[in-house]
Amino acid sequence: MFTGAVSPVETVNAENKSLSTILKEVLPRGFTGYIAYINELEEASVYIAIINGKISACRSLFKNSIQEGFKCVETASKYLDAGKGVIEIYESNPDLVSRDILLYPLSMLKENQELRTRLQLEAVKPLAPEVPATRGLRETIDIPVSDECLDPVTLYSIIKSSKLLEIHREPITIREVARKIRSTAETMKPVYVYVSGEVGGTLIRIIYSAQTNSLNIEVEGESEHICGKQALEKIIKELIANTKIWIK
Repeated sequence: MFTGAVSPVETVNAENKSLSTILKEVLPRGFTGYIAYINELEEASVYIAIINGKISACRSLFKNSIQEGFKCVETASKYLDAGKGVIEIYESNPDLVSRDILLYPLSMLKENQELRTRLQLEAVKPLAPEVPATRGLRETIDIPVSDECLDPVTLYSIIKSSKLLEIHREPITIREVARKIRSTAETMKPVYVYVSGEVGGTLIRIIYSAQTNSLNIEVEGESEHICGKQALEKIIKELIANTKIWIK
């Protein structure tokens, strides 16, 4: 629906996290890019263009009918808390998003439109500023790390009954993973959050337990299997690829 929305950096199942929740997370951070909601069963797709945390344009396709601007917002508002479909997040820069708005001028949203305010959610409060990663492990992630390896039976039980929440196509740091785990734990109250990924072909497994409020981190390769703070030290400066976040 927008030319700049090419390759999503994150895909989220709407059953686990709604469009309104995604907007609450990205808008206060000054996000620039596109948020897309896609519901194939209802033949609906909504693309919202955002510049520096401000919703700037909207285009949607509903039952083969293209809607832009105000009409698109009306459609989007119906799916803010829908429990079906997927949400895709596309990061971009202001110039590319602005070009899309010039290309599709009818999609532009004006400041005085009531539904634009509704879509942007006035109740959203800015998130606390993110503290840059520094030297020590305690300063890098704010969740305690257990030194124990997970029992294989417990691990299998968690993986078997978990639901996929997010997929990250772009590599992310362990600090970003920890921030997402903390946000998920606070908003969705799961018993466990399970994260899988890889660093250079080495498997990464991270499990957050709400009961203990701690992380189990495992790094497993052909010739090594390390856990806890030792595993954290190994990946602390690396980017984790093919990251998937699950909840139970």
